[in-house]
Amino acid sequence: MSHRPISECEIISYGLQLCDLILYLHLSKRSIIYIDIKPENIMIADGTLKLIDFGSALYQDELHEEQKYMATRGYSAPEVFANKRADERSDVYGIGMMLYYMVTGRYLTNNSKNISNIDLNGPCSKKLKRIINRCLKYNPSQRYGSVTGLSKHLSSLMHKEKNYNDKSLTLKIALIGSQPRIGVTHLSLQLCRYLSLRWKNIIYEEKNQSNLISKIKSQYDGLDTHTNILKIKGISMLSQDLITMEDNLENFIRVQDYGCLTEVNLKDFIAADIKIMVLGAKDWELYYSEKALRITEHHEDILYFFNFLDGSQFHRVMKSMKHKNCYRIPYGADPLGRGTGKKGHEIFDEVVRMIEAKFDRKGML
Repeated sequence: MSHRPISECEIISYGLQLCDLILYLHLSKRSIIYIDIKPENIMIADGTLKLIDFGSALYQDELHEEQKYMATRGYSAPEVFANKRADERSDVYGIGMMLYYMVTGRYLTNNSKNISNIDLNGPCSKKLKRIINRCLKYNPSQRYGSVTGLSKHLSSLMHKEKNYNDKSLTLKIALIGSQPRIGVTHLSLQLCRYLSLRWKNIIYEEKNQSNLISKIKSQYDGLDTHTNILKIKGISMLSQDLITMEDNLENFIRVQDYGCLTEVNLKDFIAADIKIMVLGAKDWELYYSEKALRITEHHEDILYFFNFLDGSQFHRVMKSMKHKNCYRIPYGADPLGRGTGKKGHEIFDEVVRMIEAKFDRKGML
């Protein structure tokens, strides 16, 4: 850093190596949290990263609330200095700070809960900036849930982008709710609208018994009746009663609305490429939310979206959702309207990043 700027390609390469080193510690027989990731603790030999000085590292099973840590301000996670229990997400923050340092040449002198977005002054792509911003979230539940997730997103930046629309692909995004009328359909249509701004072949699939599409169809004139796929306000839609064996959906990103979680639809939901569960957190909704969480507790790749919550309620919820990726659904009166607002962009951008990572693993980049 003192001799020359580091290129983005090098930054990503070093970031991936650091992820591998930290992941090795996290997945060891007794998981180790490194805690104090900083430039002084990293050496580079012939392009290979070496992690040194384990003076601050601790076994995860020995950590507890009010724990005292040896850590470096500006590099270690905020919860470490509040004597809260550190975990894998604390090291995710540390890796994010190293990425930030390699981009800007600086460390963060102030990262408080009032800062929602880190401004990167150095040369940095928007995608890398989004990754760094997520790592450096003040609240651990808003960061990557594990180093594995961070590594996957960094890996996706190593490949040159191409036009996705001309590729043959099949990708399923499944949405399901902990109870009826929790907002699954509303969110599904919001997501379709947002994704359609980036990809052409987005389709909403009605995988429940609500007959939503037939009800919407009756409100519009001039719909195409020659194909099974309907187009309403620019969104392609397909219901259970319309789909046939001859329908070819391989060229679509399929947003599948399963409605309420049941034993019947659980298997199909879990099999999807990207899984989103809508939960409630009010007193009368917690029974259903807790039941849904128990049913899916062994599936770590689910995104949890909370509906009808204000900011303070959401922060209380996040404390009990450790290691899970949680988001608050933004208000939108018209799910098929043009705009979703800044907060809507933030949560849907996460889905976009997951789609890009899936495309990459399927060899479509």
